[in-house]
Amino acid sequence: MPGHRQDRQAATSHGARHESEFAAHRPLVLQRQVAIGDDGRDVDCGELPEMLARMSAPPDGLPIYRVLTGPDDVAFCHRVSDAIELGYRLYGGPAVTFNGEQVIVAQALIWPDASEAPGG
Repeated sequence: MPGHRQDRQAATSHGARHESEFAAHRPLVLQRQVAIGDDGRDVDCGELPEMLARMSAPPDGLPIYRVLTGPDDVAFCHRVSDAIELGYRLYGGPAVTFNGEQVIVAQALIWPDASEAPGG
């Protein structure tokens, strides 16, 4: 088939154009989508809505909004760090005052919305 050979030569003579023309016709390969759960195991995407629902509420019945207060010391810093490790986010900057004896600090924390969860 002389015509077929000429068409193929014309298509290949355009280099990158040739690749892009045929790229649209390549088969689409789907891969199973997975996410990493909070326990480190792979979670099938079919489980994601349930996992996100669990993530949308703080653990142990804690409130969505918290304000931690206390003396400005290592113990207070650990309390804030522990809350961040649980999943809370800082809400604004700290408030600092002096009560005549020591510096007192307050830090607001908020639980992130499920829509802000990983990848959201």
